[in-house]
Amino acid sequence: MRLLAFVLLACLSLPAMAGLGRLFYTPAQRATLEDARQRNITAAGTSSDSSGAIIYNGVVLRSDGHATQWVDGQPQARGGASYDADGHRLAPGQVLYDGKVYEPYQLIRSKP
Repeated sequence: MRLLAFVLLACLSLPAMAGLGRLFYTPAQRATLEDARQRNITAAGTSSDSSGAIIYNGVVLRSDGHATQWVDGQPQARGGASYDADGHRLAPGQVLYDGKVYEPYQLIRSKP
């Protein structure tokens, strides 16, 4: 009985799922993204905050093997799980300030 109810529910939901299409991008936006991916274009930028600290936010690994690192909140077109800055290797979440590497829990943050 449960199996019959499950099969019936699955059959009724198929037409609704087929009409969804792409949820987040229009066909034109998707074509632009695919074109940029094929030509290996990234929105890499370099910016650091006024304090001179370098914050390694993390890395995004795509299914095709390319990696994008996030440093100071900006994407960087580099690969690997760690980030080399001024001779120091940073892991995601670490901060380089005044030649020293700090963990996030070691930082004193001001209240907004």
